[in-house]
Amino acid sequence: LAQVVFQIPTTGMQAWWWAIVVVTVGAAWGRLAQPAHDGWVAATQGALDPQWNSLPVLLPAAGIVVGAASSFLHGRRHLKARARPAQPAPPRLQELIKAFGSIPNVALKYSALIFEGSRLPELSPAALVQENRVPGCVSRTWVSVSGDAALVRIAAHSEAQITRGLCALLVTGLDGLPAAEVANVDPAVLQEFGFGDTLTPGRNSGFLNIMLSIQRQARKLGESQVA
Repeated sequence: LAQVVFQIPTTGMQAWWWAIVVVTVGAAWGRLAQPAHDGWVAATQGALDPQWNSLPVLLPAAGIVVGAASSFLHGRRHLKARARPAQPAPPRLQELIKAFGSIPNVALKYSALIFEGSRLPELSPAALVQENRVPGCVSRTWVSVSGDAALVRIAAHSEAQITRGLCALLVTGLDGLPAAEVANVDPAVLQEFGFGDTLTPGRNSGFLNIMLSIQRQARKLGESQVA
C-alpha cells in the first residue's frame, strides 16, 4: 500500500483525499480504543496513570497530524511535477501511435506487436543486470539507456514476444533523442496506442513501467552530465 500511495502521481485534491482517509482511520481507531481504555481503567481499579486517560484523544489527533503531513508531501510532489511540464510525444512515437491506432482488430495488433519485437536488436548480456530490470512486468524485462545528455541510446529486451514488441515501440520512438526530451514525455501518451482493451491489465501496467524505467534512466543520465 505504501508503494502505491507514494509512487502514484497525485494531484492536490487527491492528496486531501488521502489526508481525509488517514484522519478518519485515526479517529475511528481512537473511538474503538475508548471501550478498551475504559475496561483497562476498571480492571486496574483506577490505578492507571492519569496521563493515559488522554489516549483516545491522542489517537485521532495523531491521525490528523499524519494526514496533514501526507497532504503536504503529496502537494510538494505535485508542484515539483508541475514545474517540469510534460512534453508531447516525439515525432517518431507519434507516427507509431497513429499507425497502431489505425489497426482495426485485436489479432492484427498482436501480429504487429510481435513483428516489431522481432526487429528489436538484442540487448548486450552485460546489460541484463538487476539495476536495468523493469519492475512490475509480467515477464522478465530489461531496459538500458546510455549515451549523454544530448543524445541517448535506448536498448531493451523481454522474454515474452508481446512485451518485447512493446519495448520495440518505445525504443523506436525515443532512441536518439536528448535525455531531457525523453524524460519529459507525458507517459499518458501510451494510452493513445489504444491497447487498453487489447492487452491484459498486467501488460498494460508493464508498458507503463517500461516507459517509466526508460525515463528514470534518461533523467539520471542527463543529471549526471550536468553535474
